[in-house]
Amino acid sequence: MLRTSIFTICFALVWSTVASSTAPAASTPSIASAQDVVNEYNNVLAKNYKLDTSNRPNSRQNIRKLNCGTGTNRLRERMGYPDTVEVWDWNTLASITQIDIVNHYTTDVGPEINTGPNDSTIKAIMSTAVAQASTEGWVIGGTASLTLGSKDLPSGTVTFSAQHTSTSTTTITETETVEYDATCPAGYTCSIETVTFVANIVGTCYNQTWFDFSGYNVGTDVQLCSLLNDKDGGAGDCPVLSTLYDHVCTHGVGTSQPNIPCEVSTPIWNESGNLLSVVVVTTQKN
Repeated sequence: MLRTSIFTICFALVWSTVASSTAPAASTPSIASAQDVVNEYNNVLAKNYKLDTSNRPNSRQNIRKLNCGTGTNRLRERMGYPDTVEVWDWNTLASITQIDIVNHYTTDVGPEINTGPNDSTIKAIMSTAVAQASTEGWVIGGTASLTLGSKDLPSGTVTFSAQHTSTSTTTITETETVEYDATCPAGYTCSIETVTFVANIVGTCYNQTWFDFSGYNVGTDVQLCSLLNDKDGGAGDCPVLSTLYDHVCTHGVGTSQPNIPCEVSTPIWNESGNLLSVVVVTTQKN
């Protein structure tokens, strides 16, 4: 299928007509390629993402329970403290090696086959934007300046944003009620589609191991390698935690654990907080 005509752009709740609805020649549609516009969006978004270094994207991953065993500390046992400790990794995005923009196409109307000798008009009464991203455990921030070179396309700031979720993927659906008219050339099959943008961010993450010894005198959340040694802060009361300390904190207090590769995807939003989307007309020769 050839996406051959851009109809309208949705950005900051402003709908701008960027192509005339005048009928093009049946054999050679004259409206600029919609895929070219989508590709331009993709390139600009990927190149202009700015990492918010004061609030870096981060995730709470690899959450697990470690069993300290009963009777490891009689005082803890008498005070009713739990025998298990929750451990997890905080991964914080340190650097970006690659950003790929992925598009999702949702058909609003069609496909409609124009078998007649003349051009016809297809209409849609709403636009449905759908985006799916893998954001489990992540908090993502950052912006990109959207300045496109094509005539009449909008400029502004878009947001890369996602919050914690308990599922591996998040699907977002937004529906805008508005009427669209588009020309379908004679001898073509045409559809009106809404395109959304998802950023796949690949990079390197700082990795820190934390644990929660609720009820103990160290407080709640403790960075494992911030302890003076494996006996400090309760680690020595839990043999399996002490073993983890010796394995992870190989260079002593506050050691930097090895950076790890990480990847996350997030929908891209416009300035109004809605999914950034483009409405296009697709045509295919019958």
